[in-house]
Amino acid sequence: MNKLIVLVFSVVLLGSCTKEENIPVLSTKPIVYDMTTNAESGGVITSDGGSQVTVKGVCWSNTPNPTIDNDTTINGTGVASFDSYISNLNLNTTYYVRAYATNSNGTGYGDELSFSTLDGVPVLSTKTIDNISGGPTLNILGGSAESGGVITSNGGNTIMSKGVCYSESPNPTISNSKTEDGLGSQSFTSIITGLKSNTTYYLRAYATNSMSTGYGNELNFTTGDVIGDNAYGGIIFYLDGNGGGLVAASIDQSNQAEWGCYGSSVGAGGSAIGFGLQNTMIIVNANCSPSGSGNLIAANICESLTLEGYSDWFLPSKDELNLMYQNLHLYNIGDFSFNTNQFNPYGINYWSSTVYDIHNAWYQDFEDGSQNGQNKNCNGVPMPSQGCGYVRAIRAF
Repeated sequence: MNKLIVLVFSVVLLGSCTKEENIPVLSTKPIVYDMTTNAESGGVITSDGGSQVTVKGVCWSNTPNPTIDNDTTINGTGVASFDSYISNLNLNTTYYVRAYATNSNGTGYGDELSFSTLDGVPVLSTKTIDNISGGPTLNILGGSAESGGVITSNGGNTIMSKGVCYSESPNPTISNSKTEDGLGSQSFTSIITGLKSNTTYYLRAYATNSMSTGYGNELNFTTGDVIGDNAYGGIIFYLDGNGGGLVAASIDQSNQAEWGCYGSSVGAGGSAIGFGLQNTMIIVNANCSPSGSGNLIAANICESLTLEGYSDWFLPSKDELNLMYQNLHLYNIGDFSFNTNQFNPYGINYWSSTVYDIHNAWYQDFEDGSQNGQNKNCNGVPMPSQGCGYVRAIRAF
């Protein structure tokens, strides 16, 4: 009787061990995930345990050691390796994942892996700040700049707005000044305008979804000079992109000057930006006498001027004069004269330093913006004779 009991017990024990040893053997594929609500894993089956694998996939849970009683994928039958796609995960949650395979003897599990989803906040970085007319720089030449953002995660929800926010204080938010550059997770570029001159700004890219707003890394930059600013003894009307430029005196230096050197080309023919000083010195060195008693020559007026502590003023070239008209006068900056009336029947003409021919020099009418040649002298009489002109000195910085 005792021998029979021992035999039965042995058979039962042997059968139990055999069944456990005959379950599938497999490993869990590394997890690939976007840190939001989706992930990818899978399994590699190295043994079917002696019986056909009837179902396989991955199981996961927010607690360790998940089983097929938790959430699962189903990826067919057989021993072929498989990929599993996991979706509809919760945000800001740690998950544990194992591959599984089931045969008639039971279910085998792969090694356990874990990953964490984000908290729903978009993840992004801030693009390097650029000078719009040049390359990356921490000193923006003027009152405009370019930046943007690169979004690496939408936080699990569609990006509804994105751009850059900026302020004169650190850690700007969307409550401060900002750009709006569309929606979606694509990288974006932001153009910032209307900045104060010579001011330090702090900037961050931002992206907003239905859950929250994420911010990129903070950058800072300092703006440069801006056209229309009062600086360097006058009003800035040209910036060369390298930290320099031209300023115009804030008032006229004369309203009845003659150009001088009537009957001679003098050689002051430079019309482009940068030739005003050269032209002025050529005219001054020519030592031309005025045609009328008491008249002053425009170039001499500028060359002898000391204003706001600066003594390096000159008469603008033809193109420099036009920039004053375009960048200052048309924006009602600089208090230029321009109305034609009974005392100025020929219009308000400002002299350039550029010669037109032996009898005329280039001028610009600040009423209509036209440029043409005008008699170099005042025909021996004061205003309103056609040959007299207004003078506005400029200097470089």
